[in-house]
Amino acid sequence: GHSDLARLIEQTLFDRYIAALAGVREAGLVAEAEERAQRRLRAELLRLQGRDTRSEQAQNIRQQVVEEILTAKCPVCRQAYVDFDGCFALRCSSCGSGLCAWCGRACGTDAHSHVRQCTASQRPGDLFGSQSQFDAAMRRRRTRELRRFLRGLDVEMREPVLQVLNGDLKDLGIRA
Repeated sequence: GHSDLARLIEQTLFDRYIAALAGVREAGLVAEAEERAQRRLRAELLRLQGRDTRSEQAQNIRQQVVEEILTAKCPVCRQAYVDFDGCFALRCSSCGSGLCAWCGRACGTDAHSHVRQCTASQRPGDLFGSQSQFDAAMRRRRTRELRRFLRGLDVEMREPVLQVLNGDLKDLGIRA
């Protein structure tokens, strides 16, 4: 090893050789430390990108929930509706389907007979109800559909989705 080399060359040259070896070792240690730091940075970047991806996914899912669950729509043609005139037998302005405002079901072209017998009705046998009864029926339906949707969602996405939906749900009086 080194002792054989020390006998063959001058001391100053050997000292420079040992110093160079120390420098190479030190450079290797520095390179290893830099590589470890780079690996940690890459891992942190991936973690943060995953968080951003999760946040972006939560926003996309929020949009889907708002459009498909929180917005009242005709179950036949998917046209949104907002008007309520007191009669729980609704008619879609787009396709003409009869709709039950209690349960949200499509009832052919006329929902009157269904509304009188609807099991979700707060006024069995009656076609008419108040705006607050309509709002409560919509809230129950939306809550039920939202809970069903959330059960089908990956567990790690539920909380981020609920966080981005918080304002929408609060506005509608929905507690998921």
